[in-house]
Amino acid sequence: MTKFSLSLSILRKYLDANGQISADLQSQISPSDSLELLKAGYERYMSNETIEEPFFDDDSLESTLNQYPYAAILSCIDARLPIIDVFDDNAGGLCVARIVGNIFTPEIIGGLEYSTKEQELNIY
Repeated sequence: MTKFSLSLSILRKYLDANGQISADLQSQISPSDSLELLKAGYERYMSNETIEEPFFDDDSLESTLNQYPYAAILSCIDARLPIIDVFDDNAGGLCVARIVGNIFTPEIIGGLEYSTKEQELNIY
């Protein structure tokens, strides 16, 4: 499915959940898994084989009411580049900070620090 070294069990759980991250799944994702999820998502995006949009039911309620992201991304504010789509993510798997020119301001740094500490992110 993917040419990257992502643990198959993590990738399978992620894809089985249509990209919806639960607290349990987030706790199982290592920093290297996070990077590989991003790479695998980009590969799916580039090959036009993206995961289905999530169907929200009682089982997916946890990931719709809470955030359990696996990565934070600093991106340009350019609206032509949909970051969530580029990494084929659904339902809160990514924290995206957008700013003109990808400049690290104190506010952006604070947001990314919050993401890693309070949202228990493994990678940014």
